[in-house]
Amino acid sequence: MSRTKKTSGRVRLHSFETLLALAQSMHLIFYRDTEGRVDIYAPNQKLSMPIRRSVYKFNRALQQLLVRCDKAVCPARALHSRHWRTDTGVCRVCLRIEQSFRRSSTVESIAS
Repeated sequence: MSRTKKTSGRVRLHSFETLLALAQSMHLIFYRDTEGRVDIYAPNQKLSMPIRRSVYKFNRALQQLLVRCDKAVCPARALHSRHWRTDTGVCRVCLRIEQSFRRSSTVESIAS
């Protein structure tokens, strides 16, 4: 059973480290929506409320990891591990994806 933190109500939250470990073991993909908030892509999986609420609680920290392309939020650890920079913890494949995302969102905002 994973560790969760007790909150004021009945809902329990995972710690940040546990959330990242669950994301890796369940092959969850964090992504930024159109407003820049972090959400989870979990094909064919039903996510528990503690996972969803933990993502909401740690949204700012997850945003920072996604923008930095940190290997902790790399969705394809097995495929990308040889592209990780050990000194900075950056996944270079995710960095290219993030740069592509930034360019396409800039083009979309200019076209609007």
